Amino acid sequence: MSRPPQSDLPSDLQSVLDRAAEGGRITPEEALDLYRRAPLHALGSAADAVRRRRYAGTEHIATYIIERNINYTNVC
Repeated sequence: MSRPPQSDLPSDLQSVLDRAAEGGRITPEEALDLYRRAPLHALGSAADAVRRRRYAGTEHIATYIIERNINYTNVC
């Protein structure tokens, strides 16, 4: 499933997001650049495209894990 292009993104960021959404690998430097410069909505759209491609057939199912480490003492 392809994503609609984010027209307000610089072309270098758009190409990295497209590659990631299509299953390609990105470098740590590219990931850091996306973290610093890409809008959250664009990152979320790319992540959703990866999820839909990777787990085809379960598009309507998403699970989350809540990790809790409960301290049973009053000593912190």
